[in-house]
Amino acid sequence: MDSLVVWSGVMIACIVVEILTVSLVSVWFVIGAFAALIACLLNVAVPIQVAIFLVISVICAIVARPMAVKV
Repeated sequence: MDSLVVWSGVMIACIVVEILTVSLVSVWFVIGAFAALIACLLNVAVPIQVAIFLVISVICAIVARPMAVKV
């Protein structure tokens, strides 16, 4: 239950940061936090949740960054 609150908080904080900065940086962390939140709901261990958060965030950054730079 604690990690559910943590991942929800991370996701909300990243959304607020993105709204305030509009720099397309924290969007990737929102997606990673959402994936970790889903893993939390599936009762995955916390270290794996953190790994999911990091891997998904990095993949989103690698894929989306070139598109964001073009705009």
